[in-house]
Amino acid sequence: MHHHRSGLSQPRHRDRDAGAGFGRFDDAGGRPGRSVSHGPGRRQRPSTPRAPESLSPCRIHCRRESRDLLSGQENLVITKIADGIYARKIIVAGEPWPLTTYLWITKNHNLYLDAGLGENALLELSEYADPSKKNTLVYSHYHFDHVWGGHALKDPEILAHRRFLDHQVHLEKDRLNLIRYAEGKNEIALPTRYIDDDLDFDDELRILYAPGHTDDGLMVYHKTLHILFMGDVAADEGRDLPELAGSVDSYLATLKKLEGLRIKQILCSHRDPEDANYLNILVENAYILRKNCQ
Repeated sequence: MHHHRSGLSQPRHRDRDAGAGFGRFDDAGGRPGRSVSHGPGRRQRPSTPRAPESLSPCRIHCRRESRDLLSGQENLVITKIADGIYARKIIVAGEPWPLTTYLWITKNHNLYLDAGLGENALLELSEYADPSKKNTLVYSHYHFDHVWGGHALKDPEILAHRRFLDHQVHLEKDRLNLIRYAEGKNEIALPTRYIDDDLDFDDELRILYAPGHTDDGLMVYHKTLHILFMGDVAADEGRDLPELAGSVDSYLATLKKLEGLRIKQILCSHRDPEDANYLNILVENAYILRKNCQ
């Protein structure tokens, strides 16, 4: 585990065709019409070092048509991002950080991307699911805010990377110590299937092993809609890089996997959607971090 605290030079915005090692990306807009304001604070995430504070914010702001607002209340909103793509976004009470959990309805699956902070997340998203399709859940990684609600689904297939198994003691410790964050019951349903490397899951989906933020990270790519779920491989809102539990090189290798994909939209766990140019920004900021930590 590497703790990166060195002072960093100012990041530069680069044109999307000039990314470090990236080919052409489709740029179909990024941020939804509805937004939630955030305070200046930061949540405490167990055992995972922060990305450097000194790298100034380097975000792109893209115009995009308003999304369909399906459900909304204080600190919580559910939107339809595209046909069969739903997002549930919350601001946790007393905290400034957003958390978004997703449902993708594909040809064969109600695919839930992460399980949130408890049963409420998936129960609310399941109202938009297709009852004729199989419930499938992907844990993007083992952190508490992504795994507490899996038990809410009926007979799901639950996928995670095999290294998820290495963190079971940590999972139970967080479930007890961080219960103040729970939305309903915060039980952990263990995976039913483990992934070792990249996997074509069906005709529409590709699951990508994505170490960097954690050693068990997964991303999901929708082949027909050209949507990429990055989860915490993307930086949190207002940050330039995610917290890295591994080396900068392992994170750069994860980003390099994406260079051959046609990407119209990137979905994240702790920031609003981005367009494909965001990958070039992450790459440049990671190179700056690596240079300043040498």
